[in-house]
Amino acid sequence: MLKFWLEAPAVAAPGLEDWSGGRQVLRGRSPYRAAPLSDFVPSILPPTAQRRCSANTLLALRAAQ
Repeated sequence: MLKFWLEAPAVAAPGLEDWSGGRQVLRGRSPYRAAPLSDFVPSILPPTAQRRCSANTLLALRAAQ
């Protein structure tokens, strides 16, 4: 059997900017309101890599940071 643990949950999606707000929506305690994500610049990448990232990569980096 495979065992795993979740050390730091994160969420980044339209209307769910961060884990603290997303958790409330996922638990049903707050209504979901679709809203565009704010601009994000990944601090872990050099400027040339930041410009070349796809939208999916930026979304994954946003959740990871």
